[in-house]
Amino acid sequence: MKRESVRRMSLERRAAQGEARGDLRGAFAWALRAARAGHENEMVCVGFALHEGKGVRKDFKKAVAWYRKAASRGAVAALWNLGLCYQDGHGVHQSLPRAVFWFRKAAAKGHVEARSKLRRLLAQKRAPLRDAARVAATASRAQIRPRR
Repeated sequence: MKRESVRRMSLERRAAQGEARGDLRGAFAWALRAARAGHENEMVCVGFALHEGKGVRKDFKKAVAWYRKAASRGAVAALWNLGLCYQDGHGVHQSLPRAVFWFRKAAAKGHVEARSKLRRLLAQKRAPLRDAARVAATASRAQIRPRR
């Protein structure tokens, strides 16, 4: 067990060293090895590299797959990134309800940006309802019917 964790740390360290040297391809290769060895932080890094095209060609669908693997292991950053993917439609069909689902999961685990994003999205969702209610109230006072 201890030997495996040392191996995973070594892979993660090599990926970080490659990135520090500006060798993004090499960093991606080491991160990919670490991700395949089961390191959830490196799974997020691989997903991010694929999402942003850092050291590898952009591939949103593969990025989402790596984010899902990391999310299933409890990586908070993966939950946040999945929310962003659903919000923007990167690698998945754009879906605000699914984005809210992933942001809620990230917020529940203490992700501060997810909390504020969730507040903004929910406020935007409610705004059209408040506006419609305001229009209906104004219309009834003026004794006119709103257009449908």
